[in-house]
Amino acid sequence: MKDQRPSPIARVLCLGIRRKSHLTQFVTVLQVFAQLALANPDILNNLFIHDPDMQHDMHDMLENHGFRVVQYPADLGNNDDNTLIFDFYSRPLGEAPRFLEEYAQEKLLSDVAMYIGPANKH
Repeated sequence: MKDQRPSPIARVLCLGIRRKSHLTQFVTVLQVFAQLALANPDILNNLFIHDPDMQHDMHDMLENHGFRVVQYPADLGNNDDNTLIFDFYSRPLGEAPRFLEEYAQEKLLSDVAMYIGPANKH
């Protein structure tokens, strides 16, 4: 089946990929990236990962594969209705990570195209 119109997703942000144990989940996300890139190849220039506690070897590996690994919310730029957020943070249902609370103070998560992760208060 061929997509009849361009993908509305132009940016992807992954939160909380800090350990190698998260790579199993991340492989699934990569399949989603691949499908989005077929419809919109420019998305490959807009793949961001944020986790302030990321292991150094994970940081290097992800950057070597084209992701922009950022440490601070201000480095993420503008996420809007063309942004897809994958949230890998492990926490009790309904509890938002500190980063998301900080992020949501400046930008509403409801403004992004899609949020995939545990339910939270925002």
